[in-house]
Amino acid sequence: LGEAGLNDEGFALGEAELVMDSNIDDRFYGKATIALHQDGDELEVELEEAFFRTLTLPYGLTFQGGKFFSEIGYLNPVQGHAWDFVDAPLLYRGLFGRQLIDTGLQLTWLAPTEQYLQFGAEWLRGNGRSDSSDFAGKNAITTFITTGGDFNRNSSWQLGVSGLFSGNGTVELGGHAHGEGEAEADAELTGDTRLYGLDFVYKWALNGNPRSRNFKLQTELFRLQRDGDI
Repeated sequence: LGEAGLNDEGFALGEAELVMDSNIDDRFYGKATIALHQDGDELEVELEEAFFRTLTLPYGLTFQGGKFFSEIGYLNPVQGHAWDFVDAPLLYRGLFGRQLIDTGLQLTWLAPTEQYLQFGAEWLRGNGRSDSSDFAGKNAITTFITTGGDFNRNSSWQLGVSGLFSGNGTVELGGHAHGEGEAEADAELTGDTRLYGLDFVYKWALNGNPRSRNFKLQTELFRLQRDGDI
């Protein structure tokens, strides 16, 4: 996949962002992010995020709507400038083109337990900045469960399980030749897409202060399944 390549070597700006966020009132929070990046000789301007989020729903519920980073996986909802490395993992580039950003609705529930435990689900339109050959153009549902806690004063952990389910989508499989001397033709797979994710993160910092010394172990595993007709 072309999306799985690394960035060009050498000094580069990459992307600049204009971020605006504020409490709309005592019940809603809003955020908008405008991204500017260079594509060859052209400067492209993109509305990266624009969403609202509730602040006062009862029973640990939070509702969000607009264009936002999906909560699938551990790294996907984190802004690129907050990553530990400049390059996105090849897995993310192959699946999402870098990150899965889409327009939709999100509902999360924070359980009233001593250990951190959150459940959530999203309905996505399928037209965001994802890999257009995988998830774009069709509605998708994502679900996620995240839990975590502290081992001791110095270390903590987090475990997440997530999934994405999209039906009746069309996937471009690339060209193929029917026989010797025949022109190359495009192949399409029309059917269902299911993506399952598992992520784990361990963090260590002396006395809980990462500015002094810190260590982080982060790993993610995805399984992609497609069923349909070519």
